[in-house]
Amino acid sequence: MRLKNKIALITGSASGIGQSCAEIFAHEGTTVIISDIDDSKGQQQLARKIGENALYQHLDVLMVVFLLVQQLH
Repeated sequence: MRLKNKIALITGSASGIGQSCAEIFAHEGTTVIISDIDDSKGQQQLARKIGENALYQHLDVLMVVFLLVQQLH
């Protein structure tokens, strides 16, 4: 259990590779913060499936990048 008692923020984790990572990390004992723009898949499906080792946070990574780029100019 290399990941036990760790916290992981996984972006794009409502489906695909991100979902697989979230499930594996949670199985290894990590508290997983599931983040995505798809609230229904992230919160209602995956977070509930994983259980107490997961929480969901809406996150639009593109918006974060846009805001960071604006700060550079």
